Formats: sequence, C-alpha cells, structure tokens
Amino acid sequence: MAAWGVSIGGIMQRYSGRRGRERLRQGFYDGILTIRVRLFGPEARAVGANDLVIDVGDSTSCAELRSHLRERYPGLVASLEHARFAVNSEFAEDDRVIRAGDEVALIGLVSGG
Repeated sequence: MAAWGVSIGGIMQRYSGRRGRERLRQGFYDGILTIRVRLFGPEARAVGANDLVIDVGDSTSCAELRSHLRERYPGLVASLEHARFAVNSEFAEDDRVIRAGDEVALIGLVSGG
C-alpha cells in the first residue's frame, strides 16, 4: 500500500485487506470521498489545472460540489453559474450524488457550429 503514497493516520491498518485496498483505490475512506474533477478550456485556465482533486463527504451531490468549488476556487465563480457537471460521461442534475469511482467533469458553456 505504500506504493500508493497514502499515509493518513491509521488508514493503512483499517483498510489493509483486499476490500480495503479497493476502497482506497477508488478514493473512499472514513466518510470522505476524494474525487477528481476534470476541467476544460476557460475553466482549466481559470485555475491553472486540467484536474482538481477534492475531498468531499461521501454523499455529496453535484450542487454541493458546485458550492464547494465556488468557495475554494474564485476563478470559477463566473463559469459555475452556467456550467454543468457530467458524471460518468452523462450530464448530471444538481441532485445527483457522486459515488466512489465516478468520473466527474465540469462542462462550461460551449459555442460554435
């Protein structure tokens, strides 16, 4: 497990079996979910990264994630008003709960023909 670079308190001991390693690999432990939010275009430029790695509660909805991003990344505030989330390659409503292993992307306004 040390190869993963995870060294948070007693997590190594509590999640030492095969099932525990799978939960850690998916980004879930002790009620905290680590998710990666993919960004594109202006949103990526606003924060200077193509991905954000964020720790949230294990039953976080897209609306709560939007609020979290608004507080933590002021450069995204204007985009978040109109952007949508995609979860597992499908547009998600604000009440959609994000689960361990879900792929999340913030899709800003798109123009063109």
